[in-house]
Amino acid sequence: MKGHRQSLASVEGLRRLEVEGEHPDPAALESDEIGMAEVVLSPRTTLVGRTLRSLHFREKYGLTV
Repeated sequence: MKGHRQSLASVEGLRRLEVEGEHPDPAALESDEIGMAEVVLSPRTTLVGRTLRSLHFREKYGLTV
């Protein structure tokens, strides 16, 4: 995903979605313009089978995947 730290934090509010760090440390990869995170969805999430476009993901969270 690509976005500001605040936008990334807002994604945590999605059902059964957690933002995890540690491997690698996202702070070490960040600049003022670029950041990186790995996202793993739970098999039971309501997001499975839906497209990012149908979720209006970029508009809602300000993140690019």
